[in-house]
Amino acid sequence: MPGIAPPASSPRRLPRRTSNALRRGVDRARWSPSAEDTQPWWWVLLPDRLELRLDRSRCVDHDPTGLVALAGAGAALCTAEVGAAAVGVAVDVQVLPDPADEALVAVLRPGGQVPDPRLAALDPVVELRHTCREGLVSEDLPWDLAADLTGAAAAHGVQLMVLPQELANRSTQWAGDAAALCPALHGTRRTGAAELARAPARIALVTAGDTASDRVQAGRALQRVLLEATRHGRTGGPVTGPVEVPAVRARAEQELCPGRRLQALVRVGRGTPGPLPGPRRPMVDVLHDHTETWEVPPLHRDPDAGLAR
Repeated sequence: MPGIAPPASSPRRLPRRTSNALRRGVDRARWSPSAEDTQPWWWVLLPDRLELRLDRSRCVDHDPTGLVALAGAGAALCTAEVGAAAVGVAVDVQVLPDPADEALVAVLRPGGQVPDPRLAALDPVVELRHTCREGLVSEDLPWDLAADLTGAAAAHGVQLMVLPQELANRSTQWAGDAAALCPALHGTRRTGAAELARAPARIALVTAGDTASDRVQAGRALQRVLLEATRHGRTGGPVTGPVEVPAVRARAEQELCPGRRLQALVRVGRGTPGPLPGPRRPMVDVLHDHTETWEVPPLHRDPDAGLAR
Protein backbone atom coordinates (compact mmCIF):
# COMPACT_ATOMS: atom_id res chain seq x y z
CA MET A 1 0.00 0.00 0.00
CA PRO A 2 2.17 2.85 -1.22
CA GLY A 3 0.23 5.93 -0.11
CA ILE A 4 1.61 9.17 -1.48
CA ALA A 5 5.34 8.95 -2.05
CA PRO A 6 7.57 11.32 -0.07
CA PRO A 7 9.32 14.08 -1.97
CA ALA A 8 12.62 13.18 -3.61
CA SER A 9 14.50 15.62 -1.41
CA SER A 10 14.66 15.29 2.36
CA PRO A 11 11.12 15.70 3.68
CA ARG A 12 10.25 18.46 6.06
CA ARG A 13 9.07 16.82 9.23
CA LEU A 14 6.21 18.25 11.21
CA PRO A 15 6.97 19.98 14.51
CA ARG A 16 5.99 17.96 17.56
CA ARG A 17 3.22 20.43 18.40
CA THR A 18 1.69 19.95 14.94
CA SER A 19 1.92 16.16 15.09
CA ASN A 20 0.19 16.24 18.47
CA ALA A 21 -2.58 18.43 17.01
CA LEU A 22 -3.14 15.83 14.27
CA ARG A 23 -3.22 13.06 16.89
CA ARG A 24 -5.84 15.06 18.76
CA GLY A 25 -7.86 15.33 15.55
CA VAL A 26 -7.81 11.54 15.17
CA ASP A 27 -8.92 11.16 18.78
CA ARG A 28 -11.88 13.50 18.22
CA ALA A 29 -12.73 11.70 14.96
CA ARG A 30 -13.47 8.54 16.94
CA TRP A 31 -16.80 10.20 17.86
CA SER A 32 -17.92 10.57 14.25
CA PRO A 33 -21.12 8.90 13.00
CA SER A 34 -21.08 6.04 10.51
CA ALA A 35 -23.47 3.46 9.05
CA GLU A 36 -24.55 1.17 11.90
CA ASP A 37 -21.72 2.71 13.95
CA THR A 38 -19.14 0.56 12.16
CA GLN A 39 -16.44 3.30 12.16
CA PRO A 40 -14.90 1.99 8.90
CA TRP A 41 -11.66 3.97 8.83
CA TRP A 42 -8.12 4.09 10.14
CA TRP A 43 -5.36 6.69 10.11
CA VAL A 44 -1.62 6.76 9.40
CA LEU A 45 0.53 9.57 10.82
CA LEU A 46 3.64 10.02 8.68
CA PRO A 47 6.53 12.48 9.07
CA ASP A 48 4.85 15.23 7.05
CA ARG A 49 1.15 14.33 6.86
CA LEU A 50 -1.83 12.42 8.18
CA GLU A 51 -3.62 9.91 5.95
CA LEU A 52 -7.22 8.73 6.34
CA ARG A 53 -7.89 5.26 4.95
CA LEU A 54 -11.02 3.22 4.39
CA ASP A 55 -11.22 -0.02 6.36
CA ARG A 56 -13.21 -2.29 4.06
CA SER A 57 -13.30 -5.05 6.67
CA ARG A 58 -15.70 -2.84 8.66
CA CYS A 59 -18.07 -1.91 5.81
CA VAL A 60 -21.69 -2.97 6.27
CA ASP A 61 -22.99 -5.86 4.17
CA HIS A 62 -25.32 -3.70 2.06
CA ASP A 63 -22.40 -1.49 0.97
CA PRO A 64 -20.35 -3.69 -1.41
CA THR A 65 -18.64 -0.77 -3.20
CA GLY A 66 -17.84 1.16 -0.02
CA LEU A 67 -19.77 4.29 -0.99
CA VAL A 68 -21.76 4.41 2.27
CA ALA A 69 -18.53 3.91 4.20
CA LEU A 70 -16.98 6.84 2.33
CA ALA A 71 -19.62 9.16 3.77
CA GLY A 72 -18.70 7.91 7.24
CA ALA A 73 -15.03 8.47 6.49
CA GLY A 74 -15.92 11.99 5.35
CA ALA A 75 -17.57 12.62 8.71
CA ALA A 76 -14.41 11.44 10.48
CA LEU A 77 -12.35 13.74 8.26
CA CYS A 78 -14.47 16.72 9.27
CA THR A 79 -14.15 15.91 12.96
CA ALA A 80 -10.37 15.59 12.67
CA GLU A 81 -10.26 19.06 11.09
CA VAL A 82 -12.33 20.38 13.98
CA GLY A 83 -10.07 18.75 16.58
CA ALA A 84 -6.90 20.17 15.04
CA ALA A 85 -8.41 23.64 14.57
CA ALA A 86 -9.35 23.76 18.25
CA VAL A 87 -5.65 23.66 19.21
CA GLY A 88 -4.56 26.16 16.59
CA VAL A 89 -3.62 24.00 13.60
CA ALA A 90 -5.30 24.41 10.21
CA VAL A 91 -4.98 21.62 7.64
CA ASP A 92 -5.06 21.46 3.87
CA VAL A 93 -7.12 18.47 2.74
CA GLN A 94 -6.77 16.45 -0.45
CA VAL A 95 -9.70 14.09 -1.03
CA LEU A 96 -8.98 10.83 -2.90
CA PRO A 97 -5.61 12.11 -4.11
CA ASP A 98 -4.22 8.86 -5.55
CA PRO A 99 -6.30 6.96 -8.19
CA ALA A 100 -3.98 3.96 -7.78
CA ASP A 101 -4.72 3.70 -4.05
CA GLU A 102 -8.48 3.52 -3.63
CA ALA A 103 -8.35 2.95 0.12
CA LEU A 104 -6.72 6.34 0.61
CA VAL A 105 -9.64 8.66 1.38
CA ALA A 106 -7.78 11.85 2.22
CA VAL A 107 -4.45 13.40 3.07
CA LEU A 108 -4.20 16.17 5.65
CA ARG A 109 -1.20 18.48 5.69
CA PRO A 110 -0.84 21.41 8.08
CA GLY A 111 -1.19 24.71 6.29
CA GLY A 112 0.21 28.11 7.05
CA GLN A 113 -3.17 29.76 7.49
CA VAL A 114 -4.99 30.60 10.70
CA PRO A 115 -7.55 27.90 11.63
CA ASP A 116 -11.16 28.67 10.81
CA PRO A 117 -12.71 29.84 14.11
CA ARG A 118 -16.05 28.40 13.00
CA LEU A 119 -14.46 24.94 12.94
CA ALA A 120 -12.74 25.40 16.29
CA ALA A 121 -16.06 26.48 17.85
CA LEU A 122 -17.52 23.05 17.08
CA ASP A 123 -14.95 21.12 19.12
CA PRO A 124 -16.79 21.38 22.49
CA VAL A 125 -19.87 19.64 21.06
CA VAL A 126 -18.11 16.72 19.33
CA GLU A 127 -18.90 14.30 22.17
CA LEU A 128 -22.35 15.83 22.74
CA ARG A 129 -23.55 15.14 19.21
CA HIS A 130 -25.36 11.87 18.83
CA THR A 131 -28.45 10.72 17.02
CA CYS A 132 -31.90 11.27 18.50
CA ARG A 133 -34.13 8.54 17.08
CA GLU A 134 -37.22 9.09 19.21
CA GLY A 135 -38.84 11.93 21.11
CA LEU A 136 -37.79 14.61 18.63
CA VAL A 137 -40.00 17.70 18.40
CA SER A 138 -39.98 19.02 14.85
CA GLU A 139 -39.88 22.76 14.22
CA ASP A 140 -39.37 25.31 11.49
CA LEU A 141 -35.68 26.17 11.45
CA PRO A 142 -34.97 29.72 12.71
CA TRP A 143 -33.26 31.88 10.10
CA ASP A 144 -29.96 32.03 11.99
CA LEU A 145 -29.81 28.26 12.39
CA ALA A 146 -30.76 27.69 8.74
CA ALA A 147 -28.09 30.16 7.64
CA ASP A 148 -25.38 28.52 9.75
CA LEU A 149 -26.32 25.03 8.53
CA THR A 150 -26.37 26.19 4.91
CA GLY A 151 -22.92 27.71 5.31
CA ALA A 152 -21.61 24.57 7.01
CA ALA A 153 -22.63 22.43 4.03
CA ALA A 154 -21.45 24.96 1.44
CA ALA A 155 -17.97 24.92 2.98
CA HIS A 156 -17.60 21.46 1.44
CA GLY A 157 -19.32 22.18 -1.87
CA VAL A 158 -22.62 20.60 -0.80
CA GLN A 159 -26.01 22.27 -1.22
CA LEU A 160 -28.32 22.29 1.78
CA MET A 161 -32.07 22.46 1.13
CA VAL A 162 -34.52 23.32 3.90
CA LEU A 163 -37.57 21.23 3.07
CA PRO A 164 -41.02 22.81 3.02
CA GLN A 165 -43.63 20.91 4.99
CA GLU A 166 -44.94 19.05 1.94
CA LEU A 167 -41.54 17.60 1.09
CA ALA A 168 -40.75 16.97 4.76
CA ASN A 169 -43.89 14.85 4.89
CA ARG A 170 -42.81 13.07 1.71
CA SER A 171 -39.55 12.10 3.43
CA THR A 172 -41.61 9.98 5.79
CA GLN A 173 -43.08 8.09 2.84
CA TRP A 174 -39.65 7.61 1.28
CA ALA A 175 -38.35 6.17 4.54
CA GLY A 176 -41.32 3.82 4.75
CA ASP A 177 -40.78 2.65 1.18
CA ALA A 178 -37.09 2.02 1.88
CA ALA A 179 -37.92 -0.04 4.96
CA ALA A 180 -40.43 -2.09 2.97
CA LEU A 181 -37.94 -2.82 0.21
CA CYS A 182 -35.03 -3.54 2.56
CA PRO A 183 -36.41 -4.32 6.05
CA ALA A 184 -33.07 -5.45 7.46
CA LEU A 185 -31.17 -2.36 6.30
CA HIS A 186 -30.81 -0.83 9.76
CA GLY A 187 -32.00 -3.60 12.04
CA THR A 188 -33.09 -2.34 15.45
CA ARG A 189 -31.49 1.09 14.88
CA ARG A 190 -34.09 2.17 12.30
CA THR A 191 -36.30 5.07 13.33
CA GLY A 192 -39.94 4.00 13.69
CA ALA A 193 -42.60 5.15 11.22
CA ALA A 194 -44.63 6.90 13.91
CA GLU A 195 -41.66 8.92 15.08
CA LEU A 196 -40.75 9.89 11.51
CA ALA A 197 -44.33 11.02 10.90
CA ARG A 198 -44.16 13.26 13.97
CA ALA A 199 -40.70 14.64 13.21
CA PRO A 200 -39.75 14.09 9.55
CA ALA A 201 -36.58 15.17 7.81
CA ARG A 202 -36.30 18.94 7.49
CA ILE A 203 -32.99 19.14 5.61
CA ALA A 204 -31.59 17.56 2.45
CA LEU A 205 -27.96 17.56 1.35
CA VAL A 206 -27.47 17.29 -2.41
CA THR A 207 -24.53 17.30 -4.80
CA ALA A 208 -24.09 17.70 -8.53
CA GLY A 209 -22.57 14.23 -8.94
CA ASP A 210 -22.34 10.93 -7.12
CA THR A 211 -18.67 10.00 -7.33
CA ALA A 212 -16.59 8.71 -4.46
CA SER A 213 -15.35 12.26 -3.93
CA ASP A 214 -18.95 13.53 -3.74
CA ARG A 215 -19.68 10.95 -1.05
CA VAL A 216 -16.70 11.98 1.03
CA GLN A 217 -17.60 15.66 0.75
CA ALA A 218 -21.21 14.90 1.65
CA GLY A 219 -20.00 13.08 4.77
CA ARG A 220 -17.87 16.06 5.73
CA ALA A 221 -20.84 18.36 5.22
CA LEU A 222 -23.22 16.10 7.15
CA GLN A 223 -21.00 15.97 10.21
CA ARG A 224 -20.42 19.72 10.14
CA VAL A 225 -24.18 20.32 9.86
CA LEU A 226 -24.89 17.96 12.77
CA LEU A 227 -22.23 19.59 14.94
CA GLU A 228 -23.54 23.05 14.08
CA ALA A 229 -27.08 21.98 14.97
CA THR A 230 -25.79 20.62 18.29
CA ARG A 231 -24.06 23.94 18.96
CA HIS A 232 -27.44 25.63 18.47
CA GLY A 233 -29.05 23.32 21.04
CA ARG A 234 -30.75 21.01 18.54
CA THR A 235 -30.53 17.29 18.04
CA GLY A 236 -31.60 14.80 15.39
CA GLY A 237 -29.77 12.74 12.83
CA PRO A 238 -29.84 11.37 9.28
CA VAL A 239 -32.68 9.35 7.76
CA THR A 240 -30.53 6.97 5.75
CA GLY A 241 -32.91 4.46 4.16
CA PRO A 242 -34.13 6.66 1.28
CA VAL A 243 -30.52 7.32 0.25
CA GLU A 244 -29.29 3.73 0.58
CA VAL A 245 -32.10 2.03 -1.38
CA PRO A 246 -31.50 2.95 -5.06
CA ALA A 247 -35.12 2.81 -6.24
CA VAL A 248 -36.31 5.07 -3.42
CA ARG A 249 -33.39 7.41 -3.85
CA ALA A 250 -34.16 7.88 -7.55
CA ARG A 251 -37.81 8.67 -6.75
CA ALA A 252 -36.85 11.13 -4.00
CA GLU A 253 -34.38 12.89 -6.30
CA GLN A 254 -37.04 13.29 -8.98
CA GLU A 255 -39.38 14.98 -6.52
CA LEU A 256 -36.79 16.90 -4.52
CA CYS A 257 -33.79 17.84 -6.65
CA PRO A 258 -34.14 16.86 -10.35
CA GLY A 259 -30.76 16.59 -12.03
CA ARG A 260 -28.86 16.43 -8.75
CA ARG A 261 -28.00 13.63 -6.33
CA LEU A 262 -29.51 13.25 -2.87
CA GLN A 263 -26.80 12.45 -0.31
CA ALA A 264 -28.61 12.80 3.02
CA LEU A 265 -31.93 13.55 4.64
CA VAL A 266 -31.59 15.02 8.12
CA ARG A 267 -34.00 15.41 11.02
CA VAL A 268 -33.33 18.47 13.15
CA GLY A 269 -35.35 19.63 16.14
CA ARG A 270 -35.55 19.74 19.90
CA GLY A 271 -35.48 16.68 22.07
CA THR A 272 -33.45 14.56 24.39
CA PRO A 273 -30.74 12.61 22.58
CA GLY A 274 -30.99 8.86 22.88
CA PRO A 275 -28.29 6.50 24.12
CA LEU A 276 -24.71 7.47 23.49
CA PRO A 277 -23.00 5.85 20.49
CA GLY A 278 -21.51 2.42 20.90
CA PRO A 279 -17.99 1.96 22.26
CA ARG A 280 -15.44 4.09 20.45
CA ARG A 281 -12.54 2.21 18.90
CA PRO A 282 -9.39 2.74 20.97
CA MET A 283 -6.70 4.97 19.52
CA VAL A 284 -4.31 2.03 19.26
CA ASP A 285 -6.70 0.42 16.76
CA VAL A 286 -7.33 3.47 14.58
CA LEU A 287 -4.03 5.40 14.55
CA HIS A 288 -0.81 3.92 13.20
CA ASP A 289 2.08 6.22 14.08
CA HIS A 290 4.86 6.10 11.50
CA THR A 291 6.39 9.50 12.12
CA GLU A 292 9.88 7.97 11.97
CA THR A 293 9.40 6.16 8.65
CA TRP A 294 7.64 6.52 5.30
CA GLU A 295 6.17 3.03 5.52
CA VAL A 296 2.37 2.73 5.40
CA PRO A 297 1.23 -0.49 7.13
CA PRO A 298 -0.61 -2.82 4.67
CA LEU A 299 -3.68 -3.30 6.83
CA HIS A 300 -7.15 -4.36 5.62
CA ARG A 301 -6.10 -4.36 2.00
CA ASP A 302 -8.64 -5.89 -0.36
CA PRO A 303 -7.41 -5.50 -3.97
CA ASP A 304 -10.65 -6.92 -5.38
CA ALA A 305 -12.89 -4.30 -3.76
CA GLY A 306 -13.19 -1.16 -5.87
CA LEU A 307 -14.93 2.11 -5.29
CA ALA A 308 -17.38 3.62 -7.75
CA ARG A 309 -15.86 6.82 -9.09
